[in-house]
Parts: sequence; structure tokens; C-alpha cells
Amino acid sequence: MLLSLFFLSIISPVVLALDIDLFTATAEELSYRLEAGQISSVRLVEAYLAQIEAHNRHGLNLRAIIDAAPRRRVLDQAARLDYERRVGSLRSRLHGVPILVKDNIATHPSLGMQTTAGSFALEGSVVPDDAGVIAKVS
Repeated sequence: MLLSLFFLSIISPVVLALDIDLFTATAEELSYRLEAGQISSVRLVEAYLAQIEAHNRHGLNLRAIIDAAPRRRVLDQAARLDYERRVGSLRSRLHGVPILVKDNIATHPSLGMQTTAGSFALEGSVVPDDAGVIAKVS
């Protein structure tokens, strides 16, 4: 899942439909909107993925994201978190809030993302499991 860090001069229809500025939205604001039922985790993930697709290697050409977990996988995870919210089973205050992690923080190999710390020397390296910080927010 993703953290808001994109400067957007070109905004997609998905983002406009949310009525949220993904550049300035805080985790607290997103959490409040999730709790109030104004948005869902699935919609947030779709909006952030749309911005990555529109501006990482195209549009603004930010080149800020090296790897992203498979779309279907993060949308399925967001749907599970939305369901847990509906039945009152919240994991934490960040429940359902998308986050983005640097590539120096290990993520489970099943996500298919590299943990290179931005170094060509570490390309292709495989970590055995999530880093502790990822396990805590998962």
C-alpha cells in the first residue's frame, strides 16, 4: 500500500472523485475519512496506483517508485481491510491507510519487489521475509 508523496499538477478522474488532495493528505485525515465511511481502502489504493501509473514514468516522470506490489494483490488486501473495518475488527489506527516504503526495507518475496537500497549491487537479491517494521504495519 502507498503513502502520499506525489506533487500532482495533472490530476486523474479517480483522484477528483475522492475529493482528497493525495499530496497533502495525512495518515490521520485518511484514517478519519475511512472511519467516517467517506472513502474505502480500495478507492484509496486505486487512486494512488493511478497517480503512480500516470506520473512515475510518464506525465511528470517523477521516477520515484522503483517497484510496486502486484495491483491485484494490493487491491485484494485493501478489500480485506475494508471488510475488517465493516465488521469492527480494526488492527490499528493506520488500518486501511495505504503506505509506501523505501526499497531499503525488506518486503516478503511473494510481493515480487526488490530490496536494493537503491544500489545496483543488490539488484536481484531476495530477502527471506518482511522487515520487522513491515510486519508491524501489516
